[in-house]
Amino acid sequence: MQKLLLTLLFTQLLLSDYTISYQFYSGSEVRLIETMQYKNSKNIKLSYHYDNDNNIEETGLYRILGKNYIVSDGDDKLTYKEMIVNDTYSKNNNFNKQPFFKLIKKLDKEYIAGFNGEIWLVESTEDGKTEQEKIVICSNGELVSAVKDYFNIMRDFGEGASGQEFDDEFESMFMVKQGYVLIAADGIELVKFEKNSISSKVFTLPKGVTKYIDKD
Repeated sequence: MQKLLLTLLFTQLLLSDYTISYQFYSGSEVRLIETMQYKNSKNIKLSYHYDNDNNIEETGLYRILGKNYIVSDGDDKLTYKEMIVNDTYSKNNNFNKQPFFKLIKKLDKEYIAGFNGEIWLVESTEDGKTEQEKIVICSNGELVSAVKDYFNIMRDFGEGASGQEFDDEFESMFMVKQGYVLIAADGIELVKFEKNSISSKVFTLPKGVTKYIDKD
């Protein structure tokens, strides 16, 4: 009975509200922060903003009561369109992905965004070019689960909040190996993982948004 209660408690903790943010940057000027606010599997919001703006944007990807929407900003007005997700790919996403990084050796430890990370020297090949770099990875179970959720919704939409295209290589870069996720690399860093109650108002379409009408 005690084991069952502990299992139920752990499951409840994993399913509680949380917010996770990663920062993507190029040089020292452009820093894009992508945020996922998660209440449960049917109420999720992916948005983005730049580091000089601390507000969570209204544009992005929404899952509201199980329905999927993209909210865009154009011609000084917000529009939305509902996405019909083909979940065949999502339900069969457990195929063996080729790992993006090959471990060369383990180095030191580094503390990032509240997590104790491990610094690894790794090798990767992209566009025919092989390079070595240092990355920081983490095995915290809740963080690993959150990053999996992030990629599950990206896979469903086929893109991220700022429009970046989803692909398996991008996912395998973050899901470094079973039970480990990336928390820092060149141009990428985890900046927040918080477990706080999120208002249900977050998971509603923005006020004044209108349905997108294709003119073609």
